[in-house]
Amino acid sequence: MRINRILIFCLIFISVSCKTNKRPLWIDNPPPNDELNIYIVAFGSENRVLELAVDALFKMLELQENSYLKRILLNELELSYKKSVKTDASVIDSWISDDKTTYILTRFSRKRFDSMFTLYKTQIDEIESYINVFEESGDLYYLNGEYYAAYLNYIESIDEMIGLNDEFYTMPIIRLLGKLTSILQGFEFYNIETFSLLKTGEKTLPNRLFFNVKSGYNGFIYTVAFQEDSELRSRVAHIPISNNQFEFIPAIPRISLEYNIGGNLDFPIISSKLVTWESQKNLSLYINDLRDTISSTIKKSSINFNYSANYAIGLEPKLVALENEYLKEGLFKAFNLNNIEVVELPVPDKNTNPLLYYRGLRKDSNEFSRYIIIEDDLQIANGNILFKYSILDLQSEIKIYSNLFSTTYNIDEEELNSKLLEVGEAIGNELYSLKF
Repeated sequence: MRINRILIFCLIFISVSCKTNKRPLWIDNPPPNDELNIYIVAFGSENRVLELAVDALFKMLELQENSYLKRILLNELELSYKKSVKTDASVIDSWISDDKTTYILTRFSRKRFDSMFTLYKTQIDEIESYINVFEESGDLYYLNGEYYAAYLNYIESIDEMIGLNDEFYTMPIIRLLGKLTSILQGFEFYNIETFSLLKTGEKTLPNRLFFNVKSGYNGFIYTVAFQEDSELRSRVAHIPISNNQFEFIPAIPRISLEYNIGGNLDFPIISSKLVTWESQKNLSLYINDLRDTISSTIKKSSINFNYSANYAIGLEPKLVALENEYLKEGLFKAFNLNNIEVVELPVPDKNTNPLLYYRGLRKDSNEFSRYIIIEDDLQIANGNILFKYSILDLQSEIKIYSNLFSTTYNIDEEELNSKLLEVGEAIGNELYSLKF
C-alpha cells in the first residue's frame, strides 16, 4: 500500500514538472511589432541563439551584412540576457525545451535603432566608401613605411568625424581604429642593451639603455623613469625614437648606490583623445579594443632594470664655458690646485639654441670629456653678485647639479674684479668637492 502511494506521488510530481516546462505562447504568437519596438523570436543552441536573433532581424529588415551593427546589437542582447542589464536590444523572455533547445523573445527599440536601420539599408555603399583627406594622407604615409606620420593623420581623421557627430561616420571611424591598431601591433624591438654596473670616473664608454625598432616607427615617444643623486629623486624623460633606434644614457651618479631605470612606449596624443571618442555610444566597444592594444604594446615595450653605481673621482677633463673672465680665472685656479684638467670653451651665442650647441660639443670634444660647467645667470648690481651655474652631463643632456652663489662687494671696479676672482675660486673648490 505504501509503495503504491509513493508511485502515485512520483507520477504527480512528474506531471507537475512537465506542466511547468510548458511551451510558452510567445514562441508561436510573439507580440506584434509596433511604433515603439520590433519583436523577434529565435531558437537554437544557447551559445548561438542571440546571433540567430540578430540574423532574423537583419533578414526581416532586408539589411546587408554589417559586422559593426551586428556587434552593437549582440553586445546589448548579451548584457540583457547574461547580466540582466536594461538595454535597447534586450531578451525579455526565454525558454529551454526538453531537447535543450533555447528559445528567446527579443525586443529592439525603434527610438534607438530605427534611424540606424534606415541609414545602413539605404546608404551603406556611401558609408563604406567614405574617406577624408587625413585618411588619404595617412594611407600614403603607411604605404611608404612612415607609420608615425600615418598614425597622426589617422588621429586627425577620427577627430574630424567625431566632431561631426553623425552616425554616418561611425563605420569609417571604426575602420580607422583598426588601422591604428595595426600600426601599434607592428612594433618590434630587438638588440636590447641594459647594464648592471656603472663605474664612474673611468675612461670607458658609457653604459646605456638601447634598442632597435622596426623601420618606420621614428617619432613615437619612449618614456624613461630614472633616479639620480643620493636622495634617489625620480626623473622622467620623454624621448622620441629616431634612426630606428632608442638610446638613453643616464647621468653619472655622485654616490655609490643601487639605482633603477624603467621605460616603455608612451602614446600621449591618442591617450588624451580616447575619452572624447568614447563619448560616442556606439564606439565604446571598439575604443576598448584599441585601449587593450595600447596596453599590450606598452607592456611589450617595457624595460626595467637595476644597476649599481661604483663611484670614483672623475678623471676626465672638465669643460668650462663661462663668459666672465674673472670668474673663469678663479675657477681655473681652484681646479689647477687640485690637479683637475680644464678645457676652456666659447660661450654659445645668444641666438644659438643651447641644446644644439652642447650636442655639437659632445660630438666634437674628447669622448671622455663628459661634463661642462655652464653659466646660467650672472647679475651684478648695487653691491650684490648673484651667480647661478650648473654642471651639464653632455651625454644625457641633463643638468646633474645647479647652484646659486651670492655675495656682496664695495661699489668699486677693482674690488668687484677681486671679489669675482674669489667667487670663481670658491665655486671651483665646491665643484671639486663634488668629485663629478
